[in-house]
Amino acid sequence: MVLVSKRWILDNVQMLYCSSGVLDLEDIKDFKEPKEGFETNLSHIEKLEVEKGERRETFHVLIPGGFGLAEAFPFTAYPEETDEY
Repeated sequence: MVLVSKRWILDNVQMLYCSSGVLDLEDIKDFKEPKEGFETNLSHIEKLEVEKGERRETFHVLIPGGFGLAEAFPFTAYPEETDEY
């Protein structure tokens, strides 16, 4: 599990999908960032893969404020190409 910043999410994620639907990335700018960062299910190596644009698989980001776990789509993944949707 790796923690990431709000800036990291904005720089490396094209879309967040949570239980209430697509979460607009513009809205995340207004969220209070947890002290240590946002929790993910990524390892350190997987985080680097996302940053380099090498990861096609989605991952989870814990979004506080009732949103819960959100499916994060890196820029190299497309929702129609994943098994989840």
